[in-house]
Amino acid sequence: MGRIHVDRRLAVSGSGSVPKIRQKDWILSAGALRRLLAWLNPDAAEASESYRQVHAKLVRFFQYRGCSAPEECADRTLDRAARRLERGDELPGNPIQYLHGVAINVWREGLRESAAAPVPLTREPIVDPEEKSQADSDRDRRERRIACLEKCIRKLPAETRRLLLSYHAGEANIRRRQAMARELGVGIEVLRTRVYRIRRVVERCTRACLDRDVQ
Repeated sequence: MGRIHVDRRLAVSGSGSVPKIRQKDWILSAGALRRLLAWLNPDAAEASESYRQVHAKLVRFFQYRGCSAPEECADRTLDRAARRLERGDELPGNPIQYLHGVAINVWREGLRESAAAPVPLTREPIVDPEEKSQADSDRDRRERRIACLEKCIRKLPAETRRLLLSYHAGEANIRRRQAMARELGVGIEVLRTRVYRIRRVVERCTRACLDRDVQ
């Protein structure tokens, strides 16, 4: 564990003041660290655990990408967020998503700075097994849902199916839908109600189809 991270752990645990640490042209202070913890989790009682979890996730990110000093790179990533917070910048409300983008930049910079074993920036990174598993699972769910949706739409009577598909074809255009309503001899609100009821039928059918796939 790098010195920067050790000092941070002292601050997180409340073990007294933290020595200021110079990182290039910026100094990480106890105040900057407190702002970082508050951004990671507004609940002071849980902020230290959130910090540890985020740091561990960043370390895994750099490990899977072949970084020779993953903990130092994780520290550098968090320092950049702390530096912006100390300047008074407003960071996004999703720390994980923001730090992932910063970590990618840190990783790329590390490749450029590596003189001993330069690595082309176009080299494919090693995939995190957890991220790949989650991505595969999400893709499978989307594919199953699309398959069930198509199956349920095909079960509709021909006229009902044609009405649903025509209503949602292309961009939502009020004039086109008003023309559809006139052709059917109904008002636009009646048309919307009909389509809404059809969609409810399709949604129930799709959920039932997905439940059968899971069983």
